[in-house]
Amino acid sequence: MLHFGSSTTNFVFNRLIEEDKLSDVGLVVVDELHMLADSGRGYLLELLLSKLLFATSSADSKAHSLQIVGMSATIPNLPVIASWLNAALFVTDYRPVPLTQLVVRGEEVLKVVRSSSECVSDWLKPVEPAVDIASLEISSSPDDAPLVYYAMETLSKGFSTLVFCSTKLGTEKMALTIAENIYEFGAKKKEKMTQQAEALGNACRANLCMKKIGELWTALFGMPMGLDLTLAKTVRFGVGFHHAGMSHEERLLIERAFRDGTIKVLCSTTTLSAGKLVFTIIITLAF
Repeated sequence: MLHFGSSTTNFVFNRLIEEDKLSDVGLVVVDELHMLADSGRGYLLELLLSKLLFATSSADSKAHSLQIVGMSATIPNLPVIASWLNAALFVTDYRPVPLTQLVVRGEEVLKVVRSSSECVSDWLKPVEPAVDIASLEISSSPDDAPLVYYAMETLSKGFSTLVFCSTKLGTEKMALTIAENIYEFGAKKKEKMTQQAEALGNACRANLCMKKIGELWTALFGMPMGLDLTLAKTVRFGVGFHHAGMSHEERLLIERAFRDGTIKVLCSTTTLSAGKLVFTIIITLAF
């Protein structure tokens, strides 16, 4: 069993075809099949799959037993792709963890509830937060206040939050805003510290592992390019950001810190969600 990226896989299959050894491959698994729609990478994937389909459909081909399995969680036109691959279609909506979708409209929070109605507004039901968000005096724009609150509420319960932003600057600004509020609530810096605000601040601080945060801060400070000043401010309060403007080493450290719970709130662009196109090739060898 071998794992390759698209470029390496294309090279491997070219050699197998040239040496008439494609029949040695029994199964090709293509993860992230939706990359077909990526203008920068999809052409290579489409070329490779077309090559395999042509090779396996040839009457003279020895690779007639080659099986292609494609996987994706986001392809909208699955029947079309399955028809192109001459494949059986399997679809499941099973989720080990239920997905709850919330929409923020101004200061109003709405829950997405799918219904048979064709009117989108019928899918949105008002949600009453556990506290009055406006009374907490969250330091942010009015539109961002619910997001900041829910990130802090999630932290106060011991869980993590992933926030996707559209720009690199946006990730840093949002991370800084959330970190500043965690500090202000925890240090009781608000003018009107209600009982709810104090409880939220105490719970946030209690769920931060300062020892791990210190180790992460030291590791980031030891980078050849030094520690980014904005990242230094946010990491201290369990908040990080992730975007293409960071070095590979920085992004790797932040990813690991988020996985192990050191970073509790991570603001990221699509650099974290794009995924890596992976081919798994199972080669049958005759001895």
